[in-house]
Amino acid sequence: MHIVDEKNRIERIANSEYDFDLGSYISRGWDLFVKSPGLFILYTLIVLALSSFVPFAGLIIGAVLTAGFYIAARQLDTNRGLKLEDFFESFQFFLPLFLAGLISGILVAVFHFFLFFIVLMLINLVGAMLLGIGLLVTIPVTYLAIYYCFKDIVGFVGEEGEDGMKPEDHLVDDLR
Repeated sequence: MHIVDEKNRIERIANSEYDFDLGSYISRGWDLFVKSPGLFILYTLIVLALSSFVPFAGLIIGAVLTAGFYIAARQLDTNRGLKLEDFFESFQFFLPLFLAGLISGILVAVFHFFLFFIVLMLINLVGAMLLGIGLLVTIPVTYLAIYYCFKDIVGFVGEEGEDGMKPEDHLVDDLR
């Protein structure tokens, strides 16, 4: 029965219309970043260090580390405050986050998402051109923009979106 419910939720989302607002996602991602830039920069340094200096870390725990950005975004977005350890809560949810990442990966194939990711890549290219230091800002803003894209399109259970979707129409339950 649980599988049938999930299938129905996926079908409702797939059949619903939504507005893809690229500028809003980036702007709201930036607004969230400036609420706690120090923690986002520190976590970005940790992720970059692990990915650069620990062999195969990106392959083995890359998705979990990436999910840390989204958990932190959810913490700030719901006004719960943010601590460095919040970024690492993603390790408790490896499988569900992996599956959510897989679903997001499938959505990237849609043209709007392709354009969105091109723009995000260009933003990070600008960050890299600033002697690489700009990446300490552009990488977190990129993940936070993706968070808002996910939140607007897929959403979270227990939260009615601006689009009026009911909580049961969303794919992912709250992590807390």
